[in-house]
Amino acid sequence: MYAFTITQHTLAFVKPAKTSRNVFTHRSIFLIELRDLETGLSGVGESAPLSLLSIDDVTNYEKILRQKLEEFCVARDLNALDLNPFPSIRFGIETALLNLKADEQGRIYRTPFTDGKKTLPINGLIWMNDIDEMYDEAITKIKDGFSVIKFKVGALDFDAECRMLEKLRMEYGADKITIRVDANGAFHPNEAMQQLKDLSRFTLHSIEQPIAAGQWDDMGK
Repeated sequence: MYAFTITQHTLAFVKPAKTSRNVFTHRSIFLIELRDLETGLSGVGESAPLSLLSIDDVTNYEKILRQKLEEFCVARDLNALDLNPFPSIRFGIETALLNLKADEQGRIYRTPFTDGKKTLPINGLIWMNDIDEMYDEAITKIKDGFSVIKFKVGALDFDAECRMLEKLRMEYGADKITIRVDANGAFHPNEAMQQLKDLSRFTLHSIEQPIAAGQWDDMGK
C-alpha cells in the first residue's frame, strides 16, 4: 500500500530565460513523496511540466496529478493508468518509485558518475538574448571548458543569428567546438527548408524542433 503527498515549489531563474515562445522568470514544480506503508520507506520524485513547451502544461495540472496518484495507490501499476498525455506525471511517479529503492546515499545505480569518479558532459545552453550578449556568453562558456554550445534561436533576426554563428564558427572550428541550435518551433514551414540550408553552413551538430509540433507532413519533407 502507498500513500502520497504533493508539495509545490516555485523556482526563480537566476536571469530571464528567453525562447522563441516566451520568457521564463519562474518555474513551478511538484515534488511527489510516495510512502510504502508496509516498509515505512519513502521515495521522492519530480513532476515539472514546462509552461508552453510541455504537452501536459494544463491549467488543472495539480488536480490531475493528485487524481493519477490516487489511481496509482489503488492499482499499484503504472501501466494501469492512462499517462500518455501526461509524461511528466509518469516521470514523477517513476522517479519516486526508483528513489524508494535507492541506497543510503540516494543512489539508484552504482556507476563511476554516482560514485563521483567521472563527470557527466553537458552542453552549455545559451538562452535567447541580445545577439552580442549571446556571443559573449558562448565565449565565456567555451573558456569555462564547455565543448558543446547550444543556442536558443528563432525569435531574433535570422540573418543576425546566422552572423553570430558564423563568427563563432570562424573562431572555433567544428574540430574544436560542437554547436547545436534549438528553434522551439519558431520557423515557418514555408521558410524552414531554406533556413536549414543556411544553418548547415556552420557545421551544426543538430537543429532541434525547427517547426511547431504536430505538422507531420511538413516534418516529413
